[in-house]
Amino acid sequence: MSDSHTNRLTQSFLGRAFLLVAPLYLAAIIVAPHGARGDEHDESGRNFVEACRAAANNFPDHNTDMFKAGICVGQIAAMEFSGGELVEQKLRSCVPDDVTHLQMAKVVVGYLDGHPDLLDKPLTILITVALAQTWPCRR
Repeated sequence: MSDSHTNRLTQSFLGRAFLLVAPLYLAAIIVAPHGARGDEHDESGRNFVEACRAAANNFPDHNTDMFKAGICVGQIAAMEFSGGELVEQKLRSCVPDDVTHLQMAKVVVGYLDGHPDLLDKPLTILITVALAQTWPCRR
């Protein structure tokens, strides 16, 4: 079996697994009362905006919360990988292959800065919308 075939199979499996798990994860985030999660589990855009900004600026500040920045970049990478497979067409994103994670982080931060009224929403949802509005799928 060729490496490209194995990679496609792996991506297909991971994509399907994400499609099964992501809706449950998002539903749990949305439904759980904020106080029940506690601040250490605050997944809002407000809690991550500065860490995402640091990632988008290639970490100029050594005081950055690297854990939060890693979560931000990881969620961006996850949506890059699976965004074209979402059930809801208007939330699908098809990021071109030549776009870097740094460029995607800049798009996400621009979206967060442009929509301060939405910062209490989960970061995952905000990333999904930012990427879909910037790179919608044409299928």
